Amino acid sequence: MAQLRPPAPRRAAPWAQAGEYVGAGFQFAATILLCLFGGRWLDGRLGTAPWLLLTGVFLGAAAGFLNLYRDLTRPGGPAGRRGR
Repeated sequence: MAQLRPPAPRRAAPWAQAGEYVGAGFQFAATILLCLFGGRWLDGRLGTAPWLLLTGVFLGAAAGFLNLYRDLTRPGGPAGRRGR
């Protein structure tokens, strides 16, 4: 009698997997840029140049890194799907 095997799991194409990482990188850069321009705008309004710009860059980098870390380490994220 023939044995039935479950179907092999489908793997995404390598370019599709790379797209998830590229998207995470763009999100990281966008967070930094958003905070940079927000700090620059506030510096222009309050006359505190360059302090709020620098604060915006560091806060944006910290927030972007935290978001990137959470995105890449979540079970359903790109790194969680690599082993399948």
